[in-house]
Amino acid sequence: MVSTSSTCNTAHPTVTAPALVNAALQPSAGSSSSMGKSAYVPPTLSRCPVGIALLHKFRDRINALPIDVGEADKDHPLATFAGDPVGCVGEDEDAWEKFDGPLNTLLQRPPGELQQLVRVGERGLIGLCHLLEYLVTSHRVTGYQFEGKLEQLMHAIDEV
Repeated sequence: MVSTSSTCNTAHPTVTAPALVNAALQPSAGSSSSMGKSAYVPPTLSRCPVGIALLHKFRDRINALPIDVGEADKDHPLATFAGDPVGCVGEDEDAWEKFDGPLNTLLQRPPGELQQLVRVGERGLIGLCHLLEYLVTSHRVTGYQFEGKLEQLMHAIDEV
């Protein structure tokens, strides 16, 4: 059973957690053009319900994107976050400290620039989603830590 007692204790949630989210930790095998299928992650750590809910909303928006928005290539800014995130955080590293700066650099931009990030594929939005899912489920990163950034990106997705 997934524990809903979370490390999210710094503020009240602005969204409600869904019943279950299948978090993907690895890109789907085979195709770089695939938007990826979720793989179940065993509930080994407490999960932040705010983070899970945000990621559920984010994945829904990604899955609703039409293919004609374009696929991210190896030079796309989000390609940095593509691939299997397992092991990307060392035992003595703070996961949020490691990724907060790069995410700020990428996601704290004007709306028009954020819209340029909206691309499908493993090197696009789904790769970022996989990373965030991994950080929430395996490294206790809370939704409060990335909520503002992700809400701005989801608004940009809605505008595309």
